[in-house]
Amino acid sequence: SHSDLDSLLNLLIQTGLYDTAFTVILKFWKGSEMK
Repeated sequence: SHSDLDSLLNLLIQTGLYDTAFTVILKFWKGSEMK
């Protein structure tokens, strides 16, 4: 759900992993888009 995504993003930001997670998500999104 949207609230779960917000919670996950908040957790990533708090743990300093936001940049890494964003890069992974962006790569995954681009990869799935090419299919």
